[in-house]
Parts: sequence; structure tokens; C-alpha cells
Amino acid sequence: MGITKLMHIKQRKKGKMSVGLYNAIYYITNPKKTQNKRLIGGNCGRDEEMIYNKFMDTKKIHDKYDGRQGYHFVISFSPLESVSADLCMNIMADFMEEYLKNEYDAVYAVHDDQEHMHGHLIFNSVNSVTGKKYRYEDGDWEKYIQPITDKIAEKYGLSKLEFVSAAEEEKNIDWNKKIREDIKSCISMSEDYDDFKNKMQTIYDYGIREGFSKKYGTYITYKPPGKSKAVRSYRLPRECQPYDISRRISLMHQPEIHVPIIKEYYFSNAFYKNRVSTFVRWDKMSIYQKDSLMKIYKAAKLYNRKLPSSWESERILNSINRSMLQYSFLMKHGIRTAEDMDAVMDDLNMALKNVNSSIRKCRKEYADFLNKGDDGSFSLFEIYEEAVTLKALKEKISESEQQRLDEIERMLEENYVGEVYMDYHTRMNDMLREKHRIKKELRLARSSGKELDERRQKQQEASREQQTDREEKNKKM
Repeated sequence: MGITKLMHIKQRKKGKMSVGLYNAIYYITNPKKTQNKRLIGGNCGRDEEMIYNKFMDTKKIHDKYDGRQGYHFVISFSPLESVSADLCMNIMADFMEEYLKNEYDAVYAVHDDQEHMHGHLIFNSVNSVTGKKYRYEDGDWEKYIQPITDKIAEKYGLSKLEFVSAAEEEKNIDWNKKIREDIKSCISMSEDYDDFKNKMQTIYDYGIREGFSKKYGTYITYKPPGKSKAVRSYRLPRECQPYDISRRISLMHQPEIHVPIIKEYYFSNAFYKNRVSTFVRWDKMSIYQKDSLMKIYKAAKLYNRKLPSSWESERILNSINRSMLQYSFLMKHGIRTAEDMDAVMDDLNMALKNVNSSIRKCRKEYADFLNKGDDGSFSLFEIYEEAVTLKALKEKISESEQQRLDEIERMLEENYVGEVYMDYHTRMNDMLREKHRIKKELRLARSSGKELDERRQKQQEASREQQTDREEKNKKM
């Protein structure tokens, strides 16, 4: 069963009124979602700037800039229906032609980055022929749109489409998953944390606000388009927290690390590391280290072939990366046997226990400080939170509120709150980074250890079989 929904692209109350229209066009024409813009059609071209300018030229001709800026149809198909990307393109083209009759500037795109195939259609709010604005009213679906979608579904042998209102659709969306995906996508195109917040608002049309909590520290409030209520980052997974976002962006822009270039003849001679003078000889490696290196080599050879799809390339590349990490881990810690692996895991578990203890101690010290003033009559946290709230108001702040803010800032300065706050978060960030590093190594150790156990088990079984064969031969003799 497929579904169809209609979204209104509203006028922005602040700044450029048509920014929501541009963001919507930018989103549906994303090259990563449309096979490098192959899955884009319409009557305005494929470039988002060209499409947007065509929409705005029509508004200019008829002098109709305000109000609704455009409309956004989404047609989705169940994963159970065999709808290919090309078939979905044909359906979107038929729907645009039948419903809009080439009287509106329009662009459609098919996204194949999810389990269910789906298409997007954005069209201008102003009719390019008559100059009148499009109006959707209750009952238009049954009267005008349903007959068209039924006709198209019958043409291609598909089940009929259902119409889902914005309110119904909101209930069915996994908002946590959507927010995580949008954050991940936004991080990939951001230069720093401030740029990330800006792009989440301008490109992804999110409402973004920073706040401070006694329990969770600095947090972000996310309000995705189409969701009536906002969500605070501490109610979401770690990857949605301000610190983790900032860390991921900074790591993304670090200098590129050169991985070893592996060629076949190195396995009969030596393995050359990072194009420097040091190397590890093949005959000096343990069986497990050799096995790990061969996995990298085989995956790399497969990746260098012409593969039929991008997802397969990505899968193999991920396999190469995992194997490289495992191999580096084994060589770093000099792991040659299962006993070596057990010893390393014991050390890592102890290091994790110690860093968790340090984190708990640091948090307690900070909590004690916040809840204690010089005379015990006030909470430093409470006045700090008040200062954050007043600063967030910016130009809306009154004269009396400004006086209160000045008073609070003097109090905070006298009690070194700012210094303690920065020191606390610096220490916490360092410890959290160390915790993340240790947990990452533990995951590598567990995955590598599992493979080592499997190899050891196979060797034992092979040894038992050889012993049985020898005994049987001796009996025959």
C-alpha cells in the first residue's frame, strides 16, 4: 500500500520569506539521495538555484510574493511492492502532468536511500499561466487527486494510494530516527559547530535553541519541520549532544590519515607501513595477524573492481575499514595469542572503570559547588541559569532585567563561576573522550577476540581430525 501526503511551504516570518521554499528544493534535489541528480525531473531543470529562480520569477511577474510559497507532495510505496527508481520516476512524471497540466513551475525527485521507494513533488504556489494562487481545500483529495492516483496505480499494476494528513503522518514518524539522520547529514557539510546550527535552521528548517540544565549541562532543543513539539538533546542518543556533534565535526576536518597501500608481493616479502622506513616482516607475524592482513588485502582487491551499486561499494569499504582497525589494534598491542588478547582486555576494562570513577567524582564536585554560595543563602546554579535565560532574550530584555543581569554577572565573577564552569567542562570533555577511546578499543578487542576464538576452535578441530586419521592408519598397519 502506498501513501500520499501534501505539505504546505509557508512564508517565513523573519528574514527572507521564501527561504523555506529554497530549503525544500535543496532537500529533494540532494545528489546523495537522487543518484547524483539522475532521479530529478520537472519543467525547471535539475539545479536547485535554477529551479528556485524560476519559481521566484513567476512570483515577480504576477507580483505575488507573500503567503504560501509552494506545495510539497510526497508519494511513498510499500517495500513489499516492487517499485524501482525508474518506475517511480514515471509515476511522478504522470502525476505532475495529470494534476498540474504544466501550469505550475514544478520539480520532482525520487529518493532511493531508504527501504521504501518514494518521490517528492514541489510546485509553485502561483499559477504561471493565470497568475492565480493555488488553493487546497477539504475534499480536494477525493474530488481531484484520488481519481488521478487511482488511474496511475491501475496503469502500473500497483495498489491504490492513501492520503495521509500532516497530523496523522506526524504520529507515524520515528522522530528520533529522523533527527539523528538529519544531524548526521548536516554534520557532513558543516565547517564547525556554529555552522552546524546555522545549516540545521536554514537548510533543514529546524528550530534550534541552546539551553543549560543542572543535570545535563549544555543541551540543544530540536524542533523538526512537521513536528508540533520540540525535543531536547539529552532525551536523544549521544550522537545528538552538542559536545559529540562538535567533536565529530572537528575529527572530520583533521588532516587525512594515510592507510597502508597493500600490494600482493608484500606478502611474500615484507609489509611496508605508511611509506616510512619501518616495516613488519611477513614471517615475523603471528598466524592471526597474517589472517587479519589478508582480509584487508582481499577486501581491497574486491573494492577496486567495478561494482554494480554504490551500497555494495560502501559495504566493502566499511569492511576494509573494520579490518584495518582490527589489524592496527593487534599490531599496536602486540597481540599474537588468545592469552595476549585476554591481558589487553583486562587492562582496558580496568582503565574504563577508573575513568568512570573519575567522571562520577568530577560531577559530584561540580554539583556541590553549584549548590553552595558563600553564605549558603543562594544557589550558584540558580543565578547562573537566570543569567543564561536573560542573555538568550537579547534585544527583548528590559532595563530592570539588564540591571539584574549586570548584578548576577558581578556575583558570578566574584565566585569564579565562569572559571569553574569552563574547568569542569574541559575536564569532563577530556575524560569523555578518553572513555570513548577505551570503549572503542574494547569493541575492537571483543570482535577480534571472537574471531581469534573461532580460529583457535577450527585449529583444534583440525588437529583432532589429524590425530584421528593417524590413529586409524596405525590400526590398519
